[in-house]
Amino acid sequence: MYTKLQSHSTVIRGVTYITVSRYEREEAIYERVGHLILNDYMMSKEDEVTNENLLENDIDFEVD
Repeated sequence: MYTKLQSHSTVIRGVTYITVSRYEREEAIYERVGHLILNDYMMSKEDEVTNENLLENDIDFEVD
């Protein structure tokens, strides 16, 4: 079990604000973030490249 407890304080106009965050999971935070990024990437679909898209971005594309 991975557990991380972190606190941060900020003073705004003389008032001290303290935030506390806690992470507790079976996998390390780096592995968890990696899985979230990978899942997001797998769910996205690639844009179709067309001549119109290329011309709008001033890219010359020719097919032989």
